[in-house]
Amino acid sequence: MLSQKEIELLSNYGNLCRYPKNCIVVAEGSANDDFFLILKGHVRVFVSDEQGKQVTLTLQGAGEFFGDITPLDGHRRVTSVITLEPSKLCVVSKPGFDRCLQENPQLLSRLLVAALWQIRILTENVKNLALLDVCGRVTATLESLAKEKDGELIVGRLSQQSLANMVGASREMVGKIIRGLMADGFITLKNGAMVIQKKLPRSF
Repeated sequence: MLSQKEIELLSNYGNLCRYPKNCIVVAEGSANDDFFLILKGHVRVFVSDEQGKQVTLTLQGAGEFFGDITPLDGHRRVTSVITLEPSKLCVVSKPGFDRCLQENPQLLSRLLVAALWQIRILTENVKNLALLDVCGRVTATLESLAKEKDGELIVGRLSQQSLANMVGASREMVGKIIRGLMADGFITLKNGAMVIQKKLPRSF
């Protein structure tokens, strides 16, 4: 995640754009080469096949970014990005992105560090998909999404379908696992968000 100073610096080279909920910002396979900085809201990064089946790679929020590779390598997009709620993004064109890095070379190392962190998260997600059963994938994903706030581990508002897309399972199966975790006191609901009360099991 970028600092407020870095966010303000990048914003000077882009345009402020607002997107409604469920809006496709970037489509897999497109030639769009813009850089996107999330100022407000949340997005889902995913891939899909010809039949429309989707696998969610990650969720991102304010202070995070996407589209950083395409302006550098010039290739087509390999993922799609959709908003999960009304969102405000700073959109930096390739010329603007290039000029930003030329005038602020120290920013490149920060972007690379942030991008490498995202790669680590994606690698962990792939490992979980390959090695864990559905319950293990659900609990590992919940732990990776949880953020500490006021002494509690909170998973932001997340639909069961979004979680199902992340773990490669059906919404019904994910719902059954969530209900089981709630019944056993592992998680509770608070203002529509899940609160992790204790170490989540990898299986029941």
